[in-house]
Amino acid sequence: MTDPDPNNPTPIPDNPNPEPARPPAPPETPPDVPPGIPPPSPDPIPSPERQPVEIPPDTPAEIPTEPTFPGPTARASDPKVETVFWENPMLKQKA
Repeated sequence: MTDPDPNNPTPIPDNPNPEPARPPAPPETPPDVPPGIPPPSPDPIPSPERQPVEIPPDTPAEIPTEPTFPGPTARASDPKVETVFWENPMLKQKA
């Protein structure tokens, strides 16, 4: 008998205990519905048992009439700030 080549190992035999196959996925549409027809949408007409909810008159609005977030940081009444640029003395040309 010849020694097996270490660079070419013998193939592993098939698994003697393979996992069972998965069951097939259920169909996207029920069997009695022909394919391509969308399902019916729920009835938008309210039933008589379901009345609209009454909102009490003193309930605050969801959107406030005046904003509650902070305003801009600079106001017209604030003093004006003058921008001052630093002048590099090394860039001055000699006259």
